[in-house]
Amino acid sequence: MTRAAVIPVATAALTGVVVLVALAVFAVWPAESSARWLPGVGGIWTFFLPALATVATMLIVRPFLDRTRKWIAWMPVILFMLFSWGPGVAAGLLVQLGASTLLGLAVVWRISTGLFPRSVRGRPGAGLLIVSTVSGLAMVSGALWAAFWIPLNTTNTHFAGYLALGALAWAALGRDGRQIARLSLAVAGRSVGRAPAGFALLGTACFLTFTLMSLLPELGPDARAAYQGYFEHLRVHGEWHQAPWRAAWGLQPLGGLHLAGSAYLMAGEGGARALNCVQAALYAACAAVIAHTIFRSRIAGWAAGAIVISTPVLLKLSGDFYYDNAVAMFITGAVAALVLALRSRTTAAVAPYLIGFGLCLAGAAASKNSAWVMSVFLYALAVATLFMQHRRPIGSIAILTAATAIAMTVLLVPVVLATFLLTGNPVFPYYNQIFQSAFYPPNQHQTPHEGFASLDMFVRLVFDTQSISPHDLRGSLGAGLLLALPAAAAALVKGQRVWLVILAGLLATVGTLTSLQNDLRLLWPVFPALLAVATGIVLAVSAPVPAALRAATLALTALCGLQIALLPTGSYHLAEYNIFQALHPKSRDSLAEFGAPSARINAMLDGLSPSPQRRLYLSTSIGPSGALNFEDGWYTVNARHYLHQARNSEHFTTALRTLAPDAVVVGTEARRHWLRPDIYSVLRANSWAVFDFPGHQVFMLDNTLAFPVSAASTPELAQLVDQSQTVDGLAADGTLRIIFPVPQDDAESASVGFTYTCPADANLILTFGVYRDDHALVARHTQRPCLGDDPPGTVRMAEILPDLQGLNVTLEARLSDADSTFVIRELEAGIKPRFTRQSYLDLLGNR
Repeated sequence: MTRAAVIPVATAALTGVVVLVALAVFAVWPAESSARWLPGVGGIWTFFLPALATVATMLIVRPFLDRTRKWIAWMPVILFMLFSWGPGVAAGLLVQLGASTLLGLAVVWRISTGLFPRSVRGRPGAGLLIVSTVSGLAMVSGALWAAFWIPLNTTNTHFAGYLALGALAWAALGRDGRQIARLSLAVAGRSVGRAPAGFALLGTACFLTFTLMSLLPELGPDARAAYQGYFEHLRVHGEWHQAPWRAAWGLQPLGGLHLAGSAYLMAGEGGARALNCVQAALYAACAAVIAHTIFRSRIAGWAAGAIVISTPVLLKLSGDFYYDNAVAMFITGAVAALVLALRSRTTAAVAPYLIGFGLCLAGAAASKNSAWVMSVFLYALAVATLFMQHRRPIGSIAILTAATAIAMTVLLVPVVLATFLLTGNPVFPYYNQIFQSAFYPPNQHQTPHEGFASLDMFVRLVFDTQSISPHDLRGSLGAGLLLALPAAAAALVKGQRVWLVILAGLLATVGTLTSLQNDLRLLWPVFPALLAVATGIVLAVSAPVPAALRAATLALTALCGLQIALLPTGSYHLAEYNIFQALHPKSRDSLAEFGAPSARINAMLDGLSPSPQRRLYLSTSIGPSGALNFEDGWYTVNARHYLHQARNSEHFTTALRTLAPDAVVVGTEARRHWLRPDIYSVLRANSWAVFDFPGHQVFMLDNTLAFPVSAASTPELAQLVDQSQTVDGLAADGTLRIIFPVPQDDAESASVGFTYTCPADANLILTFGVYRDDHALVARHTQRPCLGDDPPGTVRMAEILPDLQGLNVTLEARLSDADSTFVIRELEAGIKPRFTRQSYLDLLGNR
């Protein structure tokens, strides 16, 4: 063996050793039995095998096609996705991703060619295309943040908006720009058509598995409690009230969530879940660009993409809805742009990539607070590596800094400024012990999470993730992190300083994040870029010796296989479901009914007339709802603390009157400790109906009467109310019309209740209406049978009030028999005020 062959062979050998060690450790110390591939009719294999068969069909067909038509072999994969998602979801994804790609390419192209007229003409390719797509999505997320404050968000407006945006971007590209777009798409198509069989089989099969699993109903508790509530409120009201008294997290940077909210508007829950899955594919593609740029080979790109997409944690991130996939997409897109810039030698050539870097970095920072730490590290890495790689780095660094600063100013600063103006805390609700916002307790979330940094941290991240986070199982982050060891050693020995600095910087980012949080999914956004850089270095250093390259490729294939074997550890509850529960409507509905009953409960409440607009959830998730929701969790933390003060039935009764919910949903299976039996007796005593659902009870209340209309507001009303309280009652032989004036303060709902007696051969005809300037806005008609003098009938009617001034609520009553007389007794009416910013602050005074 020659001296030149030692390093490639040693790198391949070390890579093989770390993969074998991982295989041995997980064989001796396997994952929990609940997180393994299940035999029989259930389990994740029912999703994986159809996906694997589809990709195998593509690989079998591909050799029979000539080079110009190999893309046709991918038709089974395309049809598989269309079959899974359906035309509605596919159309929503197409317009959203298409318009975003054209927007990103137009901005990158126009700015860079304006600065340097010959900047990108010779550099079309898949890298430019994918960076433009992620950059465009970052800009769209910022536009959506602004648009969601305006009540004009509907399915039609979003479809039209994307079509108009795409048309404008296409026109802005000009002839040369459109040619660049076509060439870049053609290059990407050729790369896909000539994909290495092994990595294409494993990586694409994993992606199609997640595609199928995205058809399951949303079962993640966080997604039901927060994200779906946000989506549904946006759908119902056409806007998102980003207010701390509605949700504690509503003012955080949520750019990635806004993208999903737009997809939800266009295609429902399936659209949001499909976009979440596609974002995983996008950052796998970014990882492929990174590795391919380091080592100019399709093998490197597909190996990195397959390793990323097969990491078990993606089962949770793509099977349940978490917008960490969006953060990972922006972070990996930024690293891809940086790596492409480092491979370009002139300032003119790096301009489009550095502009894309700034947009991607700002998109990440505007999507999650934890991405601010990542953004600082990535910007520092970019400056350092440009100094190292370019002879004249000042121009490149100036473009990098300007692009990042402008993008941050446009996408992030408005979010932080709005948060500060509304709450007094720019990072609300975190670090409130410093900012002392009145909307959140000062002792909550002093840091985002309690960290777990330690000397053995990286070993635990691979082999003992369960000891770090109770939400994760052993092996959920896969074994790809081990590639950092041979990659760092090879880059150090070979003197690849730039790639070594990037690898070390990404590892330092992970280490820093571990000191701030203990949820592994919050670390994941850094991992795709880290895995891609490590994969590219290992293959690039092994390449001079063909046998070493083959050995390294085999080791990476084995790593993908190991991660697929560990796939159920990503989410043990998702690994137990089967494909029939995703595809068969009745099975899917049954799973949703028992796995996520809050969605069914909210659908029932939304179907009532009037629909309860104020709901309290105890010991359960909120679920998708456009109503005003309280819970005993951290999303409405002031309400939680107020409820927890209810030490007895009297205190809880006061709490109910203060919050005034129209419905109380209680989870009965895992009841929280503060829900004592006497609280149930209060709920039953104050409920007019109780509905039973799997593991839940829904108590229907009418707390509007806790806010009585002043009988003295008008002399006529006072006389009628007083008469109804007498022994004789309020008698009428014609049409009785009672007007209840609505206070000028914001009013949410009105309710009226009374008992009545009338001859048994007649019906009492009632009209409950809301009027403004003698014009009926709402008029609800009903009839009640007359039962004679004994027993009396009971009436309770309620109506949601529009947000208008000068309203009157009117009750009209008459008998179907005009010659008879009816009597009304115990007349009472209430008008409940809206829950406002001040109402939320008042809870602090009641605690």
